[in-house]
Amino acid sequence: MYLDLHGERSSSGDKSSELSVNRRSLLKTGGGLSLVGILVSALTQSSDPANNIATVHSVGPNEEYETIQAAYDALDATGGQIAVRHDYDSAAESFPVEMNQTDGNGNGIPFVLIGDDVSETRIDASGSGADVLKILGPGTDYQRKVVVSNLQIVGGQTGITFTECPYSHLQNVVLNACSNHGVHLASGGVGNYGFTFDNVEAWGCGRNGFRLEEHSYPNAVTLKDCEAMLCGQADSDFAGVHLRNSSVRWIGGVVQQNYGYGIDLRNSNAPYIGGVYFEGNGLGTTAPLDIYLGATRTDDQNEGPGVYAPTVESCYFNGAYYYQDHFKGRERALRALNVQKAFGGEVQSCAYRNYSESFIAVFGDSKGPNSDVVDFDLNRASHWNVESLPEGTPFLSKANGHRLRSGGTVLKQDLVANRVVGRYDGDRAIHDGDGPPLTAIWSADDETWYLPDGTSIRE
Repeated sequence: MYLDLHGERSSSGDKSSELSVNRRSLLKTGGGLSLVGILVSALTQSSDPANNIATVHSVGPNEEYETIQAAYDALDATGGQIAVRHDYDSAAESFPVEMNQTDGNGNGIPFVLIGDDVSETRIDASGSGADVLKILGPGTDYQRKVVVSNLQIVGGQTGITFTECPYSHLQNVVLNACSNHGVHLASGGVGNYGFTFDNVEAWGCGRNGFRLEEHSYPNAVTLKDCEAMLCGQADSDFAGVHLRNSSVRWIGGVVQQNYGYGIDLRNSNAPYIGGVYFEGNGLGTTAPLDIYLGATRTDDQNEGPGVYAPTVESCYFNGAYYYQDHFKGRERALRALNVQKAFGGEVQSCAYRNYSESFIAVFGDSKGPNSDVVDFDLNRASHWNVESLPEGTPFLSKANGHRLRSGGTVLKQDLVANRVVGRYDGDRAIHDGDGPPLTAIWSADDETWYLPDGTSIRE
């Protein structure tokens, strides 16, 4: 990294089962009760599986089991821990490792898969042409979960695929040169909401480094201090990070030199991206970006809902390609952030440099009320261009959005021509009509903008 100062499974019918199903349903839809409240409620009922291990199966040439598959297959429905020793030899393993046992209720079993050390414990699937680990989790039985930690996975197709693993945990794992995705939260069953990634690195993967499938219901998923680097090498349509759904959070870490976008974020409610180091993304694209905020297209080519109330803050953006040949004739990325379909939300307190067009571009089709971008706040004064050149990187190249804001105030424009009405009583805007720009205040009582001298703005 260049650092330059800058269907219901439960059939018991008891009340606890009903509670689990209701919580599951709310998280799948992202609606109803507070996701934070639901998450806290579920976690207070859960215990840490790493502290409740009755069975430990060791894997290595001088251990009880020679392969991870054999150690897993020997677990019963109560689960246990699989300890992979530093001298484990992948040559004895057949890929994929299928970790899909079920208990009497049809749920996957809980287990902890842990290596001695992430730098030394290596699962090498190079040349196998297969996925590496495929994991079925315990579904809505939230007190039973899956934890994978302290491993390095090399080669294969997708490094780790999780299905039905709510509130599970992946930590201190490196996914290196997987020809498909690094880690995949896959569609199926109840999904993978509440999942936590902690210090996970996806390096040189063919497609997404991190892929959160929209229909895996990855609500309340947190990715903390993770790295996505040089991913999308096989297909630059795939970003380093693929995020979807409600309250998904990428906190800290690095997103650097991916061949597609850095982060592709679509169809999401209240997502958060904060404290991230971005550099040189979009190596294989004609319009290289660090972050894309927008909507997916469905089979009938209708657009999805877009992104609601996103937050991007306290990030460092550098568009330069320092260590790679110049791709597509470029020495720098085009923009740091494309806002394509977003409602509410903001970007604030970021530093940026080395973009050929601008830091931000807003593509909402128009400035009128039918725009695909409404009430997005640019917080212009909170950002800083850290380039040494006097001209630097322009802040904003396109501003096609309705009621675009800075610090809460609607940006300067002709409020009448753009059919701008206030969002709430006391809303503030800068009106640029026939005379000089003036501050206007919205009165919800008579649905009128008023200027400082008390006159109104009317068509």
